Amino acid sequence: MHSKGRIQILISHKIFYILVSISTPMNTILPIIYYQHLIKKTGYILVFIILLYSCKSKESINLITSAQSFVKLDSFEIQTGFTPSLHYSGYLQDGDSEYVYLANLLVHDTIHLYTYPELKKRKNIALTEVLDLGYEFYNVHIFNLDSIMLLGRYHNIMFTINDKGEIIHKKNLEPLCDADSFHVNLDFLNDINQNLYTFNNKKYLLLNASNISLKPNLETKIEDWHKFFKSPFIDPTLAMYSFSDHTLKIDSLSLFRPLNPDGRKYMISMFWDNCRFRDNILIISLYSDTLYILNPEHLTLENKIPLKFSGGKLGMEGIPISNENFLKEIELTQENRKKGGYAQKIFTDRKNKNVFIEVLHPRTKKEIEQNKQVQISFLVLDSNLNQIDEEPFRFSNINPNFIIPVSNGFLISIDDPKNPNFNENKARFALFRYE
Repeated sequence: MHSKGRIQILISHKIFYILVSISTPMNTILPIIYYQHLIKKTGYILVFIILLYSCKSKESINLITSAQSFVKLDSFEIQTGFTPSLHYSGYLQDGDSEYVYLANLLVHDTIHLYTYPELKKRKNIALTEVLDLGYEFYNVHIFNLDSIMLLGRYHNIMFTINDKGEIIHKKNLEPLCDADSFHVNLDFLNDINQNLYTFNNKKYLLLNASNISLKPNLETKIEDWHKFFKSPFIDPTLAMYSFSDHTLKIDSLSLFRPLNPDGRKYMISMFWDNCRFRDNILIISLYSDTLYILNPEHLTLENKIPLKFSGGKLGMEGIPISNENFLKEIELTQENRKKGGYAQKIFTDRKNKNVFIEVLHPRTKKEIEQNKQVQISFLVLDSNLNQIDEEPFRFSNINPNFIIPVSNGFLISIDDPKNPNFNENKARFALFRYE
């Protein structure tokens, strides 16, 4: 071959490698030597086929990114005497004052209130009076310092206490909770944002109505389970309580029944997490790749938005109801959760600029057996609920399930036993911002 011809081929190799490098994801770029080998052996046709396939692979991944990311700004610890729980902790803005409150009613009977961002102890609110009644309280809602609400689980009695821990109001919602052949066990929504609404100058409280029990109790037969999981009994999700009228409106949306239309799968806790975004409620399910947008005033479905994820279609598989799986459904569901591939948390910033949805990447059987850490990403939506980013969360030994949106970012718990400074008598947080 003439020297001129050799130079042209070398230049062609170099340009082709640059083109491939630009248009191919990093994990599919082949070494230049391999491209040169393909060119020599098979010519440019086969290599162009590989290039087209690589571009197609990138398109199918459909990774949405932006220039913003989660940035760790600071970390701190508070001497509490217990490890706080998300269900009993949060952020409060009362007038011009900001507070973070921390509690864990499973091990401690006091709410600790701290000024924010100074994190100076403001006061302790003892819950002895209400806890001595013997009820189990799953979470706490603090609307202001004189209105701290607790809803006893499985008895539907709502208590309001003041900042001295004194019961100032008690409301029995039990008579409102019967609906046809099922009974609703009300609970506060797992939402750090407040769920108190005002419509037409009347105050309402949005509640979780997805805890259903049948009357009479379901018999332990396979056929009965099939009937149950395709029946209206599993439909309620939300309930709106009117303080002025003492009425309870339960939704009839059947949001999740299409996920299990024939009732052949065991799917529990289909209503998994929610957040308030402006005047709407956003809901996600472990079993779905959809973001549900609800109007709380009328308990109507406003929109459904499919979520895009680079790890594939989101949604956990239900457990087939069968004689083989009977009485093992909860155990098998827990095994399915270890596999990942679903959305498990949703929250917003305090200014309602973005919505964040935490997703767990899929894990192989080998990765589960090796107890490999689950990879986490956040799907980010803008103020119009358009998906604008998929942000990998690359920080280890941090609990991204325990997140408190505050005025200047997000407090994320670092109370992880794997952290060298872990202390069960302290609360430790890192301050993050999406910027």
